[in-house]
Amino acid sequence: MDQAQYLPPWTDTSIIGVAGSSGSGKTSLALEIVSSLNLPWVVILSMDSFYKALTPEQHTLAHRNEYDLDSPDAMDFDHLVQGLRDLKQGRRVDVPVYSFEDHQRQERTTPIYSPHVLILEGIYALYDQRILDLLDMKIFTEADADLCLARRITRDVKERGRDIEGCIKQWIAYVKPNFERYVQPQRKCADIIVPRGMENRVAINMIVRHIQRTLAEKSKIHRNELQRLGQEVEEEPLSPNILLMQRTRQFVGMTTILQDPTTDEVDFNFYFNRVATLLVERAMETFTYNLTKVLTPISHPYHGLHLPSPISAVVILRGGSCLETGLKRVIPDCQTGRILIQTNHHTGEPELHFNQLPTDLQDHAGVLVLDTQISSGGAALMSVKVLVDHGVKENKIVFVTFFAGKLGVKRLTKVFPGIKTVVGEVVEDNEERWVEKRTTPSTCSAMALLAHPLDAFRSYAGSLTWQPLVRFSRSMVFGLLKRIAVGQILVIDNDGTRTICGPPQEKDGTPSTELRVLKEAFWVRVLLFADMGFAESFMLGEFSCSDLVAFFEIFILNRALLSNATTLTSSMVTTAANIARSTNTLANSQLNVSAHYDISNAMFAAFLSKDMTYSCPIWLPLSKPGAVHESLESAQDTKLQYFITQARIKNSDHVLEIGTGWGSFAIAAVEKTGCRVTSLTLSKEQKDLAERRIEAAGYSDRIEVLLCDYRALPTPNHGFYDKLVSIEMLEAVGREFLDIYFGCVNRLLKPQGGIAVFQCITMPEARYAAYSKGEDFIRKYIFPGGHLPTVSQLVRSIERGTEGTLVIDAVLNIGGHYGKTLRLWRNKFERNFESKIRPALLQEHGEMTEKDVELFRRKWQYYFTYCEAGFRTKTLGDVIITVGREGATEMLEEVPL
Repeated sequence: MDQAQYLPPWTDTSIIGVAGSSGSGKTSLALEIVSSLNLPWVVILSMDSFYKALTPEQHTLAHRNEYDLDSPDAMDFDHLVQGLRDLKQGRRVDVPVYSFEDHQRQERTTPIYSPHVLILEGIYALYDQRILDLLDMKIFTEADADLCLARRITRDVKERGRDIEGCIKQWIAYVKPNFERYVQPQRKCADIIVPRGMENRVAINMIVRHIQRTLAEKSKIHRNELQRLGQEVEEEPLSPNILLMQRTRQFVGMTTILQDPTTDEVDFNFYFNRVATLLVERAMETFTYNLTKVLTPISHPYHGLHLPSPISAVVILRGGSCLETGLKRVIPDCQTGRILIQTNHHTGEPELHFNQLPTDLQDHAGVLVLDTQISSGGAALMSVKVLVDHGVKENKIVFVTFFAGKLGVKRLTKVFPGIKTVVGEVVEDNEERWVEKRTTPSTCSAMALLAHPLDAFRSYAGSLTWQPLVRFSRSMVFGLLKRIAVGQILVIDNDGTRTICGPPQEKDGTPSTELRVLKEAFWVRVLLFADMGFAESFMLGEFSCSDLVAFFEIFILNRALLSNATTLTSSMVTTAANIARSTNTLANSQLNVSAHYDISNAMFAAFLSKDMTYSCPIWLPLSKPGAVHESLESAQDTKLQYFITQARIKNSDHVLEIGTGWGSFAIAAVEKTGCRVTSLTLSKEQKDLAERRIEAAGYSDRIEVLLCDYRALPTPNHGFYDKLVSIEMLEAVGREFLDIYFGCVNRLLKPQGGIAVFQCITMPEARYAAYSKGEDFIRKYIFPGGHLPTVSQLVRSIERGTEGTLVIDAVLNIGGHYGKTLRLWRNKFERNFESKIRPALLQEHGEMTEKDVELFRRKWQYYFTYCEAGFRTKTLGDVIITVGREGATEMLEEVPL
């Protein structure tokens, strides 16, 4: 099969030159053009980045305003021309970063890749003939000389740290003479002369229309290119580099389950992750391994294989994210990049919006490209072209996909015959992209956070400041915020711009807040990663908010308006991340619980009340005397007493508690009734402190704390437990294990007269479907593997798990009591952070740096406010369910018969 050529839309980049005097409005004009187009692939390149490096003597003169930086001799035209030529041919260019404060280039560079249109602006944009030969449009801006001088002084004083006297000195000595000698003559080369810069709407509209026509023509050429490729390969056989998965009974059985529309979500995700693992394992077989020898644990030599360098991966968003769980199972430490390609719904053309690639991937042993499906092949072609343009050899690339349309995969291998494609199944070309709609993918907002959150955040944040993407993201997010109909948000951008989102405040009590953007990455993170991106941006300090609870309340109150406002990847209300949740198998449960509770006992003691109860209390009604001044400890005692009363605990009872906490219920139950308590926990830290508190209370002979999963607990020697209590532990069970949990309750609770009381945070029925398919902040960062069931789910699981032998006696929703509690916890957390929590974290977790501690602090601030808003708006519930065996007559003791 002969190799075909593929020219993406950024091949033969259109370059527009904008020249004019210093202060004539070149940059403002360019920005206005980009703003009017509102497209990420129209990029501005400033000639200021291409000043020559200065000698020490020149550097000294520049700081005294005695060096001519406005002369053509100060510009590195050779470097600039080569960069423009490379961009014209679709190559990546690393643009120097110039510091005007230091008068020298910095070590870092800014990459530019794949612009369809490039606007080159600078006083000498039309000076060098080599540049003129590359330009598709030439613009010259003009303004009154006095206005130019005023603008230059304002800019240099405000942005470049100069003084007014120095600015005037430079203007007279260098700027004005060079303008007359070198800049003004460029006017005759211009296609368009624009007086008044950005104020000239007629000229801007004309330029914008020209660029739109250029982009439309490029789009048409690209679509024709894809169509031509399809015609070329239609009758050709499949390439031998298309590696179909062997149709074993196991593989066909799993794909049958996946293609069955009646397969439920849990089973679909389980089997898809298994298939993804097999696909990646097959891809790993295609790479070249070197011979090596190692010594076994018993010192025998073993002749084996190893990769000469790492394997990296690139995920095509969003579908490719579904394959990441399989990727991480095969290569846990795989460095992973992202490419966002969206189909233009008007033209059907794939469009490259964003790329962030692994460092030095061209030197890696191989690169896996992940996408759930190849349809027309446009996104696949584009993504592989990006890798090739970044120096990756074709024979190092392996495309991994579940489904591939016949024509699409033929297009891919026709253009790039050296790559290999691992395919689960080749299907018809009109097969709809349905896989990513059914999976809960391990999406980009998490990256490699399983290992080192800060490192992953640091490495990724740098890629979120590409200016066209920032501008596009800001525009899209503001489009969402401006839909707010209840409440008001004042947004202060990092350049000081103030924007009010929401109607005027007409009545007291309507939430309002101020959000101050500190880093531009905020806009991109929110656009791409929605509410998970918002949370991560807060943890990274990319914005501040005067009242975060009010912000969440505004979004909850406007949910109906905002949930339909789809951005590039999702809305801010419905999570985009959709990271595969941790399942709570027996092995994982302890890891998930420890991830939260084993942080530091001292940390929890610093914000909980003295009784160390970490669950929702029951506050006195406001109508009751003393309600306003009631302490948290008193409210927690009321809740514990409610459990004791509802369970009808007596001196003779042996009570099983699933979820010890720090022993507050067990201590209260023994103190008030004299019963015996066996309490289960999966946290060693909790167990140690609970036992010390129990010993201090003098109840070690009545309370036993076991480090044990409820599924592994045997039935006691004496038969059964009389009563069973579980306080806010069900959230850690997981949806697929609820029936098993209640089956264990059924096994452990005495069959005659047994009573059990459970407390659980719940999700409203109407929101559960969306919640169960996504990944929210709490499940990612606070309670790994957590799951909030609905009340009806709990009722059904009780019935199924106990085979109908436990009857619901009472359901009490105390969710409204949590808002005040969370506020008090947050306030105490803040008060004690420096004096108690920070020292405890650094002492108990020696690997934590000061930056890690600060990220931890902001994570918990977000956690408290996030939950407070959920309970204050009744978006979340917290129910106490009392159940009893048939014949549990103790439950009638207070009932007149």
